[in-house]
Amino acid sequence: MYGIILNGYNGGGNPSASRAAGGYRIATHLRQQGWDIEVVDYIAYWNLEDLITLIDRRHTRNTIKWIGISSTWIFRHDIVEGIVSYIKKTYPEIKIIMGGNVNFNKDLQADYYVYGFGEHAAAAILKYEFSNGQKPYGRPHYKGWAIDALTFYPAWPMESYVSEYEDRDFLVPGDVVSVEIGRGCRFKCKFCNFPVLGVKEDTSMSEETMYRHFSTMYEKWGVDTYNVADETINERSSKLEKMAKAVERCDFKPNFGAFTRLDLFNSHPEMIELMARARIWGQYYGIETFNHLSGKAIGKGLDPEINKQLMLNVRDYTLKHLGAYRGTASFIAGLPHETSENLKSTHEWLTSNWADQNWMFWALTIPAEENFRLSAFGEDLSKYGYTAMTDAEIDNYQRSHNGIIDHERQLFRFLGQVIWKNDHGNYFTFQEQATSYDGQTGTVATMDGNFNTWGILSLGVSIEEALAIKTTDDKDKYLPILYKKVNDYIQKKLAL
Repeated sequence: MYGIILNGYNGGGNPSASRAAGGYRIATHLRQQGWDIEVVDYIAYWNLEDLITLIDRRHTRNTIKWIGISSTWIFRHDIVEGIVSYIKKTYPEIKIIMGGNVNFNKDLQADYYVYGFGEHAAAAILKYEFSNGQKPYGRPHYKGWAIDALTFYPAWPMESYVSEYEDRDFLVPGDVVSVEIGRGCRFKCKFCNFPVLGVKEDTSMSEETMYRHFSTMYEKWGVDTYNVADETINERSSKLEKMAKAVERCDFKPNFGAFTRLDLFNSHPEMIELMARARIWGQYYGIETFNHLSGKAIGKGLDPEINKQLMLNVRDYTLKHLGAYRGTASFIAGLPHETSENLKSTHEWLTSNWADQNWMFWALTIPAEENFRLSAFGEDLSKYGYTAMTDAEIDNYQRSHNGIIDHERQLFRFLGQVIWKNDHGNYFTFQEQATSYDGQTGTVATMDGNFNTWGILSLGVSIEEALAIKTTDDKDKYLPILYKKVNDYIQKKLAL
């Protein structure tokens, strides 16, 4: 039996043709159970007419049983609503499954909404629909059925998180793909509502599995550059040791960008060397704050002065041993005990010491009760000094800011988030400061961050050129490369 997974992310912003792993991972798992699954990539860049043509042709030839839509952000993209409406009207017999680590706070006309790692949940749905299996555990959601895969169909730990690719995926040298080394995070930061937290064991893949995967991807497709999807790449030295050994066995030099916990380099200094041996030269640090009290409140209580020195030490070590490095330091504005003065001091230090790299500022977001997963903040606002702003308070703030808040209010309702306040300000005041200090939108520009750098690399640009790009540089010159690459892929898909 045949199914299609539409894979991608919300295009726009920085040019990127990176390939998300979610759809390919689900396809890999279901193929092992006898399904013929085709993945269709770059959905945000397709026009609706071409996508309809592809669906029509595939259904005429193969009879599509179901269509999955997998992504982190693409559910807000017009083409998703367009293709789902067309399928519902033209082929009502086709089941539609939405999946990802997002909250489905909008009626997308899907038959199923799957939250979390979805291999086992997807298999349960297909058994129910096409093999007389039991109805999956879940609850009504709009006109469909919502499934919390993390609770009822956990897909970790697994022996392998490898995504396998086929000729009809049309991978080409220079592609940047996502890879999972392990699932779940060892830590439980107070602001975080990631799917799997507090994992006690090392659930990462074996050295041999990693080596075979990296080697196959290079030998078969010419792929040597990866975004690592793990919540924390350096959560354990054992995980890095396996990855380093696998990389050192390769007869080429792969490149990795990953979410990295900076403070662990203090308690485990061997990790600095292991990261370089594993060629993880793209490192995104969720530092969150340089305020010591704020750090303690969220579970990241290392002395900020030590964190600052670690940033410089890791940068210098990685550059010395690999000749390439991109560090993004991410900060959350509005944490407990955080003031505007603290944030100003943080920005001044970054400007003086980190301008050759990248930093980002975000205003704190707190998931509301309707979410599948809450952070500790969301579970008890008052315990951490927060309360929800009333509509009257938001209206008053909006009047003093020329009505610019309506978009934020609508977005928060769509995403299921609290518009909060505390003794030092509210979401909007901290968002204003975060915007002015951010390396992309603020008064002091930086070099491009990890996400943008890996996006440029996905277009076949050299590492040297990608690392030389600043946030203020005009990237429109890369758009023709992006459009050609995506259009070549689309034409190949339509020709099948």
